[in-house]
Amino acid sequence: MQGTQKLSELTKSFKVLLVEDNQDAQKAIADLMSNFFDDITLANDGADGLKKYHEGDFDLIVTDINMPNMSGLEMIKHIREENLHIAIIILTAYKDADYLLESIKYTVDGYIIKPINVKELHNTINKTVDILHSFRKNLEYEHHLEQLVEEKTKALIELANRDPMTNLYNRRYFNEISKTLFNLAKRDNQTLSLLMIDLDHFKKINDTYGHLVGDDVLQLTAKVLMRNTRECDIVIRFGGEEFVILLPNTTIKGALSIAEKIRSAIEKEELQLGNQKSIRVTASIGIATYENAVDTDIDALIIKSDKALYAAKESGRNCIKLQEGYQDES
Repeated sequence: MQGTQKLSELTKSFKVLLVEDNQDAQKAIADLMSNFFDDITLANDGADGLKKYHEGDFDLIVTDINMPNMSGLEMIKHIREENLHIAIIILTAYKDADYLLESIKYTVDGYIIKPINVKELHNTINKTVDILHSFRKNLEYEHHLEQLVEEKTKALIELANRDPMTNLYNRRYFNEISKTLFNLAKRDNQTLSLLMIDLDHFKKINDTYGHLVGDDVLQLTAKVLMRNTRECDIVIRFGGEEFVILLPNTTIKGALSIAEKIRSAIEKEELQLGNQKSIRVTASIGIATYENAVDTDIDALIIKSDKALYAAKESGRNCIKLQEGYQDES
């Protein structure tokens, strides 16, 4: 009774293909198997069985061996070339001993001697279902492990691409994404702008208030940058107190508007130190834009934005400068 309950639980969703050329035997076997399986498809010989195998998604095949048109062994041979895991039980008469020996090389999971004994049928199906159940559990476990590995890999990649202090993207990620965005802009004849941002007198903040306060300033600046950029923009901590923002499909005029919004927001931000003390910081920004075929790679854009940043520093800081060849509007 316990075995029957176990079979009922495990076989409820199983799809079975029964291949038998003798119609009376087919009906009798199907009736017996209906005690174990709800979904049974019938085939009349090996050729019919192979056709229906390709049309369905079966968990178990129960087949006679000696049949016209195509034998059970020939059908099994074709199926095993495509599927090594589907369970197969063969039905055989004592006179089919030679066929039975040949079936071993096709990795048959069980066999039932004709005329069929109900207890033998029960035991063979029980054993095969246990194998099927274990195989399914292993597949589920392997799939679960693959998902875990994929999730962990994504998390590690994301971690490797993030600056731990500000949680902005880091220079490693910049080196990858900047080349991709530049190549896309070049291919699609679009613009790509780059903001090079440097906090003014940051060393003085560290020297005066300590590195912990300096870290707070960097974290506060990162939040300001994220609040004042678009979803498509990529904000990066480039190193130290220097930040880079990639602005896809953005002209130099659009980049200047975003840069001024950022510069003004940083200037207005206040970091509370306690004891009613607070500090403010400012930033200098250099802008470069790819909008023609002059620049050959992202490095050219970095050099131009870096020169523009240097010009902003030389002009008194807390201002914006454009790459050479453009008139400053700040």
